[in-house]
Amino acid sequence: MSKVDLHLHTIHSDGTMKVGEVINRAAQAGFSAIAITDHDCIDGVADAIRIGKEAGLKVVSGVELSAIYQNHDIHILGYFFDLKNEKLNAELQKFITARYERGEKIVEKLNKLGIRISFEDVRKRVKGRTVGRPHVAEALVKVGVCKTVREAFDSFLAEGKPAYVPKYKISVKDAIELIHQAGGIASLAHPGISRADDFIEQFAKWDLDAVEAMHSKHWDVQVDYFKMRAEQTGLLISGGSDCHGEKRGEPTFGPYFISMEELVKLEQLAENKKNKTTENN
Repeated sequence: MSKVDLHLHTIHSDGTMKVGEVINRAAQAGFSAIAITDHDCIDGVADAIRIGKEAGLKVVSGVELSAIYQNHDIHILGYFFDLKNEKLNAELQKFITARYERGEKIVEKLNKLGIRISFEDVRKRVKGRTVGRPHVAEALVKVGVCKTVREAFDSFLAEGKPAYVPKYKISVKDAIELIHQAGGIASLAHPGISRADDFIEQFAKWDLDAVEAMHSKHWDVQVDYFKMRAEQTGLLISGGSDCHGEKRGEPTFGPYFISMEELVKLEQLAENKKNKTTENN
């Protein structure tokens, strides 16, 4: 069976592996296709596609957008979109700028708590253009304030903690439309984690294309449940490990995948949408 992982992160957002490392690990693990889905960033995708071709691995354009619906944090995965789409890139630049400003605000809050840390300490941990809370957590460990990244989140950075700052998000409807106008398809990420199962029908009305049923943090019963919900709602299935790298203690390549047959269905849907758009223009 051909294995496909459509949810992977690199150093361009909050992952610990370079693009080439992800490609090599995926090829060694026997995957036939993958998608790099960094948070609100596509900086590593073009390189991934190029390196993937050299390694005989199909790489799908991907991104994971931060969205919100009824005060719920929702992530929307995008696939098969045009990397050069101007509107998509303009919106992603807003995300990158907002994440940078958020990092500065978090450091300001930490300073007010009496913690001696600078934004430069955080920037040293950033390998790409995107600043995230894990980078602040790593800086707190580096300067000796916390022993582990987990402790940094539990003590300061998690929602409800003294240095928490909410991130920039767009509406779910806008996220879906943004991906579609760039020629891609949209999937609801890890609904079991975001507790978004009550919203699937509403998102489908906004032309959501798929549901991420297979995920490393979904129990087997949840995988089956979300496959059923997708079928009932006329949506396709996506899935993957959501691997951020072993250093983050997150799941890595393994049993979290969909089949090539399911990937083909997603790709065909993307092509059909593009053809309809062309016919209507």
